[in-house]
Formats: sequence, structure tokens, C-alpha cells
Amino acid sequence: LEICKCSFDGRKFRVADPHNTFSGRTTMEPNRRAVVGSYARHFAPPASRYIRDEAASAHAGAVIARVRADVRDAPFYEQLDRAASLRGHYSPDDLWDSETQLKFGASIQFHNFVVK
Repeated sequence: LEICKCSFDGRKFRVADPHNTFSGRTTMEPNRRAVVGSYARHFAPPASRYIRDEAASAHAGAVIARVRADVRDAPFYEQLDRAASLRGHYSPDDLWDSETQLKFGASIQFHNFVVK
């Protein structure tokens, strides 16, 4: 995955393709804009401002499911698919377990990625 071809060697900054880089034209940009636009259309704030943990994950996951129906081939879904494939149930005692974090945190991380 090529995110940025810019570099700094200690003396000089190099930008491989400044016209495209500074105008936001990258191979990921069309997909990112499609996902963000769909997310904005489908997102509704939760009933309570203070939902946490599994409820927050479920809320974000419901929005993501609608986004995925709109934008099927975005490259950003790999982590979500991996998290969905994990077995397990939510337990506050397991919050430091890496699989639990991935299983229930992936949808929240995706939400933060899109919103920020």
C-alpha cells in the first residue's frame, strides 16, 4: 500500500508528485470519499451520548453495515473482516486481551477513521 511517496533525508523534503499529492489525488482518495460520504448519510447519533463498550461497537457496526452495502469494494474493510471472523463474547475483564480489542474495537476505530 502506497500512502505517501514524500520523504525527508535530513536535508531536503522530496515530494514525488506534488501536483497530485497536494490536491488530494491518490489511489485511495476516491474510495475514502465514497466511504466518508456514505457514512455521513447513514450515521445517526446513538440515543444516549454515553454508550460504551459493546453498545458503542454495535452502534458503529450497524452504520458500517449500511456503508458496506453502498460502497462494496473499498480497501478499508480488511480489519473489520478479520475482527468479524474472531469468535468470542464481550467481557469487561478481557479488555486488555488483543483479540477482544480487535473484535469489539475495529468498528469503533473505523468510525474514528471516517469521522476524523
